[in-house]
Amino acid sequence: MKKRLSLYHKYTLIIICIGLLPMTILATLVVRGMLKEHHKVITKNYEQATEYMSIGLRDVLDSYDEISKMIYFYNSDSDLQSNYVYGNYSNLKNILAEKPDMRDEQMQRMLSLIQSMDGHIDAVHFVEYQADGEKHNYHYSGNSTYLKDEAAFEKAMILSQEQETSKNMILLPTHYNAYYYGENKHVITIARNYFDLSNMKISNEPLLGTLYIDVNLECLEKIYKEYFTNRANKVYVFDENYICYYSNNQRVIGADIKEILAGDKNDSSHILLQNTEPDHHLTSLVKLDSDQIFAGLSRLQKIIYIIMALSVITLTASSIFFSKRLSRPLREMMNKMSDIETGNFNVQLPVTSGDEVGLLSERFNKMSRELEKYVNQVYVAKVKQTEAELTSLRSQIYPHFLYNTLEIIRMTAADDGGERVAEMIEALSAQIHYIIGNAKDMVPLRMETDIVEKYVYLLNCRINQKISLTIDISRLSNLMVPKLILQPIVENAYLHGIKPKKANGNIRIEVEEEDGDINIAVIDNGAGMEEAEVKRLEELLKGNEIGIFNKDNRQSIGIKNVHDRIRYMYGERYGLSITSLATLGTIVNIRIPSGIEEVRDNDSDDNSR
Repeated sequence: MKKRLSLYHKYTLIIICIGLLPMTILATLVVRGMLKEHHKVITKNYEQATEYMSIGLRDVLDSYDEISKMIYFYNSDSDLQSNYVYGNYSNLKNILAEKPDMRDEQMQRMLSLIQSMDGHIDAVHFVEYQADGEKHNYHYSGNSTYLKDEAAFEKAMILSQEQETSKNMILLPTHYNAYYYGENKHVITIARNYFDLSNMKISNEPLLGTLYIDVNLECLEKIYKEYFTNRANKVYVFDENYICYYSNNQRVIGADIKEILAGDKNDSSHILLQNTEPDHHLTSLVKLDSDQIFAGLSRLQKIIYIIMALSVITLTASSIFFSKRLSRPLREMMNKMSDIETGNFNVQLPVTSGDEVGLLSERFNKMSRELEKYVNQVYVAKVKQTEAELTSLRSQIYPHFLYNTLEIIRMTAADDGGERVAEMIEALSAQIHYIIGNAKDMVPLRMETDIVEKYVYLLNCRINQKISLTIDISRLSNLMVPKLILQPIVENAYLHGIKPKKANGNIRIEVEEEDGDINIAVIDNGAGMEEAEVKRLEELLKGNEIGIFNKDNRQSIGIKNVHDRIRYMYGERYGLSITSLATLGTIVNIRIPSGIEEVRDNDSDDNSR
C-alpha cells in the first residue's frame, strides 16, 4: 500500500518550503555576498599596505643613495672643519695624496661625518685602490673602534665584476658584521665606487676606491612594523636571486628562500601579497595568515549563522506546534473511523472549537449515529440471513455424509458381519463426533485429513483395500480450514472416478502456497471426465444457486456445497476448480486465503477428546 503524507507533515513541509527554505537561501546569499565584499576590502587594504611598504623601501634606499654620494662634495678647511663644497670633485683625490698620518685622520673625519648623517648607519668603510694594485682599508664605527677581522670584512664586501665598474649605488646582501669586536648582527651594506672626475673625462675616470656603509635592519623593520604587527604574518624582502635581505623570521635572513616561497604558494591557509621595487630590484612579499586577518570576519559570520539557525529552529518549532494543534483532531477522527471499521459505531468526537474542525467533528458524530441505525436495520439483518444460508448448507452436507457412510456399513454387515463392522462403527462414531462435537466451523487441516483417512478406511473395508490414500501436508498441517471440505471431494473421487474404472485407485492430497493463497489439491487416477462434463460442472459451480436440491444431481451436492461455503466465507475469487482428462484422472483444487490464522501446537481441540 502506498504510504501517504499526513496533513501534519504536509503543513510542516509547506512552511519549510515556502517560508523557511527561501528565507534561508536568501539570507545565506546576502551573508555570503557581504562577507565576500568584506573579504575583498580587507585583501585590498593589505595589498595597498604592501605597496606602501615598497614605496617606503624605495625612499629609504634613495636616502642612502644620496648619502653615498657625499664624498664627491666633501671638503676640509684649514681648521680641520668638515663641510661641503659642491662641484669640487678633487677633494677625495687630495685626501688620498696626503701623508699617511694626515690621510688617516682626514679619512676618519670624513667617515664619521657620513655615519652621523643617519642613525641606522652602524659603520662606514672606504677601500682605497692604489696605483700599484694594493688596497688600503679605512674603517669607522661609533659602536666599536677596533676591527676584529680584516679578512672577514673583505670576504663580506666582495663585488661582482659588473659591480666593480658600476657608477650607481650597489646593494650588498644582508650579512653579519662580526668583523667588529662585540658585534654580530645583520646589516645591509650600501656600496659606491668613486672615480677621479677632476679631468671630466667620463670614459677614462680612474677608480679611486669604494665606499661601504653598514646599515642595520631597523631601517627596514620600522617600515614593516608600521603595517604588519602580527607575528603570524611573515614578511620577506629579497632580490631577483631570492636572497633574503630582511624578514621578521630571523632564521631566513641572508639565505636563499626560493624553496620556502615555492612551498608558501601551495599553502591555501595563507594569502601571499607582493610588490617589486624596480629601481633596486627588491621584492617585498607578505604572507598573511588567513585565520588571523579574517578572525573578526569569521566571528561575524558565526554570529550571523547562529542567528539564522535560531530563527530557523524557532520557526520550525512554531510550525510543528501549530500543525499538531491543527492535525490532532483529524488524527482522533481517523482513530474513531478505525473503530467504526471494526464494527463499533458507538463513537463520538469531542467538539472543542467552533471553527471548521469543530463543525467537521459534529458532522462526524451525526454520521456515526446514523450509520449505527443503518447497520442495525440492514447489515445485521443481512448477516443473519447469510448465517442462516451457511447453516442450511451445513445441514445439507452432514446428513448426506452420514447417509453414504451408513450405507457402506450396512452393505459390509450384510456381507461379513462380525468384528469388522464393529471397527467400522467405531470409525463412524469418530466422524460423527467430528461433525457435531465442536461448534466451531474452522479446524486444523490435519484433523480434516484424519477424517478422510477414516472415511477411506471404511471404503476399503467394503471394497477390499482397492484405494490407497497419500497425504502431503506436513508444512501446513496446522492451517485452519473450514470443516468437512475434503471428505465430499474424496467421496466424489471414489464414486465417479475410481469405482467406474473397476481397478485399484490412488487418491493424493497436497497443499502448497501459490500466488499469496493456499491451494489444496485432491488428485485421483480414476476414469476422469470428458471436456463437456467438466464444463457442465464448472457452470454448476459458478451458478448463484446455493447448494443442489434436485435429487437427480445428487452426485454434485458435495463439491457444490464445499464451493458455496468457501465462497461465502472468503469471497468470489475463492472456491473450487476442476481439471480432468478422460481415462487419466481428475484434480480438484481448493483455493482459500493464505492469511488464515494457524492453530498453535499446544492448543487442544474438542474433537480429540
